[in-house]
Amino acid sequence: MRQAVADTCFLVDWVKFRRRDLLFAVFDVVWLPEPVLSEVKSEDTLDWVASKLAERRMALLPETPELRAEALSLMAEASARLSAPLVDYPEAFCLAAGRRLGAVVLTENRGALAVPRVLPQYAGVEVWRSLEVLAKAVEAGAADCSAFDEYREDAVHEFPKRDLEKVLNALSCKTRGARS
Repeated sequence: MRQAVADTCFLVDWVKFRRRDLLFAVFDVVWLPEPVLSEVKSEDTLDWVASKLAERRMALLPETPELRAEALSLMAEASARLSAPLVDYPEAFCLAAGRRLGAVVLTENRGALAVPRVLPQYAGVEVWRSLEVLAKAVEAGAADCSAFDEYREDAVHEFPKRDLEKVLNALSCKTRGARS
């Protein structure tokens, strides 16, 4: 079973995407940590999350003392090793949960993306942005290359040019909207 742990910044952008249910073509279940849920203020995001919790496509991840302690330790260690950007508590909680569950961490936070490169105990944690989720959906045949443009339009989100080009080339996309 492929599972993920979603951070707030990922969810808030992803909910704007017209094909947001593509997430479940890539993951069987997406864990929603309590610290992330407490950050979500958007009614659209809360409505979508509630419907996915009811469908059992998402699951609530409780804030246990063990995960809390690991997240706080990660924050301290990351702040000592990263000059910027910092890793906030919800992102740290997602990384700790991802490590413990063997789940992919979904975030757009640059600090969280850097953690597996700078903290050896997190080297095995996969951290994906929306770009990687879309790429996996295209690889699985659940979407075509037009999904990248749709996401950019809907979420008003710009992918890093070099990263986008690398993904599009790997998927044999001639343009963002067509696959060869």
